[in-house]
Amino acid sequence: MKIYSHRGNLSGKSSRENEPAFLKEAIAAGFHVEVDLWCVDGAYFLGHDGPAHRIELAEFDREEVIFHLKSPHVPPLRHADAFAIENDTYVLTLRGLLWTNYGQAPTVQSVMCSPELVGDARPIDEFVRAMQQGAAGICTDYPLLVRDVLAAR
Repeated sequence: MKIYSHRGNLSGKSSRENEPAFLKEAIAAGFHVEVDLWCVDGAYFLGHDGPAHRIELAEFDREEVIFHLKSPHVPPLRHADAFAIENDTYVLTLRGLLWTNYGQAPTVQSVMCSPELVGDARPIDEFVRAMQQGAAGICTDYPLLVRDVLAAR
């Protein structure tokens, strides 16, 4: 099962979310990352509520990265994945995964969003144990905890 660091977080929400160096730290720690991508006048930016950190797309076009598209533009990616979602139950990513909102049943193609991403109080370890046999991945603000839970099984 792949573990996706939500915006680069490793042990809970951080003020450094979506910062390029923060994302690289999560990748260096062995995780995939989900990051918010904006395209403005042909330039690419990372940031949740708006374009905040300008990047060269090629620097993050790697298989450990999945972009949450925040503007109506599909970037020319060779290695990274991407999806656009608002309030949908799930969406298909460019590489054929099902990005799946919390509360849905897992499938072998699903990357499941963990409970804290929607403010649910369900314990993450309980969620991970329930998902570990049926999902392709989990996206979380706590990838270090998820890795520990998976290692303990």
